[in-house]
Amino acid sequence: MFGAGLGILDVAINVQAVEVEKAARKPMISGFHGFFSLGGIFGAGAISLLLSVGLPQLISVTLVLLLMLPLLAVSLPMLMNARLH
Repeated sequence: MFGAGLGILDVAINVQAVEVEKAARKPMISGFHGFFSLGGIFGAGAISLLLSVGLPQLISVTLVLLLMLPLLAVSLPMLMNARLH
């Protein structure tokens, strides 16, 4: 199930990237992939740091999730959708 979820997320992210690239009329997908990779690196680093100071796994993941939710709330209105075309 985890792999299927990641696959669906990957497709959704790439669909969004294609729509943004079409609207901008310039190549941007490689930059999106780069920032996605940086997010993975920073996320793994944050979790590793929290675990290294002795926090349990569930609390570490919850703290990172709580940090991500406001970022998601701020960025959600800026996502392109069919109404913007």
